[in-house]
Amino acid sequence: MSAAPDVLARASSLGVRRRGIGVTVSSYLREMYRGIDSTPPRYVLSETELASMKAPVAVIMGEAKADDTSAKRTAQMPDGRFHVVPGGHEPWLDDLDACATYVQEFLGHRGSRGSAGLGPLR
Repeated sequence: MSAAPDVLARASSLGVRRRGIGVTVSSYLREMYRGIDSTPPRYVLSETELASMKAPVAVIMGEAKADDTSAKRTAQMPDGRFHVVPGGHEPWLDDLDACATYVQEFLGHRGSRGSAGLGPLR
């Protein structure tokens, strides 16, 4: 957290002070552990569901976590965009500027790029 902006550190701090946070976290973790092994999987969209997404979707992954499966699944969305930035599981903590730049470009780019969806916006 020492590299995170003060506003992010403050938001994180305030979030964990919220009344009922223990129940929220406990419920979330219980569902995640149960849902991950469920049949059919509860947290994996089907190819049909991915192909039916109408809104533009940006998938940003840190280079330590990025993989071909994520890129291929993003490409199944009509307006999916896959982008790799420096870092790991939470790349915005490793390189906030790279993530912010990509999000800014994504939000400013409202046109469709079709199903290619790979690589940086230009």
